[in-house]
Amino acid sequence: MHPTYLNISNLVFVERYIRKYGDVEFIRGLSKRLDLHVEARDAFNRQTYEQLSKLIDLVEAYIKEQAEKLAELVELLAARMPEVEELGLKEIRERLLSVVRESDIVIERLRARLEEIKEGKITHMTLDEAFDLVKELNEIWAAAGKVVRFYMKLHTDLSPLFIITV
Repeated sequence: MHPTYLNISNLVFVERYIRKYGDVEFIRGLSKRLDLHVEARDAFNRQTYEQLSKLIDLVEAYIKEQAEKLAELVELLAARMPEVEELGLKEIRERLLSVVRESDIVIERLRARLEEIKEGKITHMTLDEAFDLVKELNEIWAAAGKVVRFYMKLHTDLSPLFIITV
């Protein structure tokens, strides 16, 4: 039999022990400590939920906002100079779509984990996936920046030719 299971003979022993040694106050003190821990744990879970929820909202807003702005930039470049598609814009667009799709899944999964924290089922979670997406989005922005700088350089280098022909 597992030692934590109590049967009738164990209960009788416990009752005799308590009467003999008068540990009622001691047991009340232990019980109070347990209750205080439960209250502290619940407060911790609530505060953790609130703070992580804010952080996840911040990550989600950043990804959505920056992805939207990057998509606009990509479309402006593609409309102005379709040849840029072959210089990396197509890959940028594909990576951006991938990050946006993946971010929806990751954010949904993180929100589900948050609910588990709120319910007290778990007390921890990692945000690595969310910040990996932020990093990927920032890297895509860097790649788009290279295309923009290339376009600017091209324009700067070719501008004197346009003046000459006018």
